[in-house]
Amino acid sequence: MAVNRPEAGPPPRLRTAYWYWHRPFQFDDRELQALQAAEVDRLYVLAGTVVRRGERLKLIARQQWQVTSPVPIHAVFRVHSGAIDLLLATGGAKQAADLVREAALPRAVEGVQWDADVPTARLADYREFLTRLRPILQPSTALGLTALPDWLRSRDYAGLCGAADEITPQFYGNRLPRDGREPPALWEAEDLLAQVRRSVAGRARVWAGLPAYGRCLVMDDRGGFAGERHDLQPESLLADPAWEVRQAATRDAVPQERQPGFAVEDSLLLWNRESAWSGSLEFPPGTSLWFQWPRIEGLRAAVRSLASARIPGVEGVCLFRWPAPEEPLGLAPVALKAATRAFRASEPAALQIRLSREGERVRVRVHNPHPDPPRLGPSIRLEVAPGDGEVEATAPATWYLGEAPASPLRADRVRFDVPLVRPGVDWEPCSILRPRSPVTARLSWTSPAGPQLTVVRLAPVTRAAHSEGPAGD
Repeated sequence: MAVNRPEAGPPPRLRTAYWYWHRPFQFDDRELQALQAAEVDRLYVLAGTVVRRGERLKLIARQQWQVTSPVPIHAVFRVHSGAIDLLLATGGAKQAADLVREAALPRAVEGVQWDADVPTARLADYREFLTRLRPILQPSTALGLTALPDWLRSRDYAGLCGAADEITPQFYGNRLPRDGREPPALWEAEDLLAQVRRSVAGRARVWAGLPAYGRCLVMDDRGGFAGERHDLQPESLLADPAWEVRQAATRDAVPQERQPGFAVEDSLLLWNRESAWSGSLEFPPGTSLWFQWPRIEGLRAAVRSLASARIPGVEGVCLFRWPAPEEPLGLAPVALKAATRAFRASEPAALQIRLSREGERVRVRVHNPHPDPPRLGPSIRLEVAPGDGEVEATAPATWYLGEAPASPLRADRVRFDVPLVRPGVDWEPCSILRPRSPVTARLSWTSPAGPQLTVVRLAPVTRAAHSEGPAGD
């Protein structure tokens, strides 16, 4: 019996694409540099949302094309669930082609992608829509679509792939929370290689859809799902005493074929005992906020496994999504680069203390230069001896004299605990006003290599910090 052996040599580099979901379509110098550093091969840019208005399809929230793309782009037409029936009707393809023309796509657009959550039972109708649409589009325009994991088990899936040039199955965000239960994981990392193999059918080339964003699932005081938000800053909520940390954990994937176990995603649960605000939003007592982020370690392992598997028909990976400017739950560019490009996987997350003098104050910050935070679970603890200065705390604190709790007036140090320090977001729990002796900060956390400790001192008469870490605890 013949044995299929893996090909010799390093795995090929999978092409990398990102969905670009915000408006207008434009880049500043920083974003351009991040795109180049991440070696992005393609962008799938949201052209607008297709909705139903009576018996007509209409494109709303149209993209504002304000810049020439530095990489090839495909225009994405997102279809609202209420418009699917009309889209799949006999005249839907003609209306869809009219919307493509009305979108005034730049000449650089190489293809169009339809993002429609069509019911699995109607995939044959979706194939007929694509078959009618193809001859109406420009011959050089590639025709693509996104796919739900449930479609892969349908007998109509192969025919759907035969009508498209490319297909992007989305292995994330497909399971809704159930009332009274812990929310489902953000992405389906288990058995990923088998799922991707199953997605290769017909003539369509496959771009495996992976998550590159964070989300917050809001649950009411009875455990009911109240919505999903992307505009909440967890660090701001952690500084508010109204919110309690109920859970902080890192989920591991189960080892699979050519895919060892790895850390997949982080989750953080906040709960409020009293009414709390975030900007103009008020959360009643008993609200639960479930934050979820993919781990860069997990994304990198998944991409490497897909590249090593050399699955025929797999073109690359497509990540959702390129972060909008100032998006609080977006992944930092350094993390996006590390997700798909070379990075020393054995390098543990090494947190840094930064003490800096600004006038009469010493600012105390913790910085994470690593694309991943330390594994969640044990808290990250910062102890600050203020050097006879006044502590101005901006986060919940515990005061100590020696080893015993004390009042702020008698204490010789202050302690802060936080569950995570995300890359690109500095933690600044306090500053010290007018210290008369050296300010000392001790930071402890747990890395995959074990307990870690960093100690930094800043003398009142110098501007340089002296480091004694990191070191083992």
